[in-house]
Amino acid sequence: MYELRSKEDIEKFVNDNILTTSEAMETLNVNRARLNVLVKKERIIPLKQTKNMSLFWKSDVEQLGEELAVLRKKYRPFE
Repeated sequence: MYELRSKEDIEKFVNDNILTTSEAMETLNVNRARLNVLVKKERIIPLKQTKNMSLFWKSDVEQLGEELAVLRKKYRPFE
């Protein structure tokens, strides 16, 4: 468990474990429309979602990125 006793601890935790929509798009190498489809299909579930932005667990994004990389290799071998 994490001990978040100070503002610095919280900031470090968020920076190390949470990704914004833009960061998730970059990590997954997808555009916003594709990320929205992944969310809609519940391939990835946002930690928090607002009208303009979502927050994602970094570990979830990294795991999905690995799955997408395998699928890209399988279905787009020419890339």
